[in-house]
Formats: sequence, structure tokens, C-alpha cells
Amino acid sequence: MRSGSMPEREIVAEVRGTGKSEARRLRREGYVPAVLYGHGVPGVALKVDQKELARVVQSAGGRSVLVRLQVKGEGGPSRTVMLKELQRHPIRGSLVHCDFYQVSLTERVHVPVPVVLVGEEEAKKAGGMVQHQMREVMVECLPTDIPERFTVDVSALGVGHHVSVSQLEVPPGVRLLSPGDEVVVTVLAPKAEEVPEAPAREEAAAPAGAPPAEGEAAVQKPEKGDKAERGERPEKKGRE
Repeated sequence: MRSGSMPEREIVAEVRGTGKSEARRLRREGYVPAVLYGHGVPGVALKVDQKELARVVQSAGGRSVLVRLQVKGEGGPSRTVMLKELQRHPIRGSLVHCDFYQVSLTERVHVPVPVVLVGEEEAKKAGGMVQHQMREVMVECLPTDIPERFTVDVSALGVGHHVSVSQLEVPPGVRLLSPGDEVVVTVLAPKAEEVPEAPAREEAAAPAGAPPAEGEAAVQKPEKGDKAERGERPEKKGRE
């Protein structure tokens, strides 16, 4: 249930022009159009290297990434920002837009923090089914105290047991905003395999002398005195 501190990341951006044609041109050249806004910033259009941005996003694994943003040409210190919003291409999955939100290091923020599970294989070997119900929880803290992740070890969880939000290990200065009774992960019993039904047995043949079933015609047997039964040919009648 432990948490991990968030390492500092850096990225360099440049001021760009605006307009759809400009944004398409930048993407063709390997840049991602971005916008900087937030605490004390009215809004600045930027561009960042697509590979550098992808590296930062992949290394963080979540949205609440604290980044040192250096804007070329400003000459001042780097800005402390968060990746507020990321847009991806619907087919290729590549980054196509990014919002940087400048924060104050002295003001608390509300951010989501990812929940990562470990020990799933051990839980499965013990006969349980691991169900990850909450993949991130909301916290309140200073930007410098944002946890990188919450790690939950499920290797010792038995069938029917769970871990709730209140059981997460929270570092100093961080307050959980998600309800404490919400279940983060639970271990369920495996589903029982359905046994196929046995085929219906054929109805037993009716005993001799039993009345015919409804809708069936009765078969009339020849009487003992009948000539057909004795093998005699029927008499031919002469012409009258």
C-alpha cells in the first residue's frame, strides 16, 4: 500500500504561431502544439518536441506529472507546470496536443494519482481472481508532494478479501479525497464451470395392451379366426 515520490522532469518548449495550418505544419515537423496557462499566466501558445514529450509522459505513467518547463527566449528560471490535458490521434495514438498548467509551489492542488498492483501472479496461483476496481485516486497536496503512484501488494490477499482507499499508505502532507470505503482491489473466487445437462432419456416403450398415446392411431390385430391369419385365400365369388 506504499506510495512513491514523484521525480522531477524537465522539458524545453518554444513559442509558436497559432492557427490550424500552423498546428498541422508543426506536427509534420515532429512537434506537438501546446498551451501554457494557469497561476499568473494568461495563456501562451508553445510547441514541444514530440519524442521528448512522449518520454516524459511514458516515464510518469499518469496525468499528474510535475514538470520543469523551460521556454526558449525567456531567459528566466524554468516554470513548474503539470500536464493538465493530453490529446492523442484516434488511430495512431500519437500525441497531438498538450496543456501545461503552471502551479504555485505554495498552493495545494487536487490531482489524480495512479494505483499500481504487484503480486497478482501469487494471488492467481492461490486460486483467486484479482479485480482491479480503482486505477487512480484523488489527493490534495502541494505540487512538490504529489505521489508518483500508490502500490498495492495483493500477493497475500485471500479469496473474498479486498483493499480499500483508507488502507493506502499516504505520505506526509498528502490528503486522500476519494472516499475511504471505496474498494481499490478485491480477490474473487473463480467462476464455477457450468456442467452440461445430460441428454433427455427416450421415453420407454409402452407395455403390451396399453392404450395408444393421444393422437396415435390404434393398430388392429387380426382375430384368431380370421382367414388371413390362417394363410387361407379368400373365396372367390362367381358371377351372379
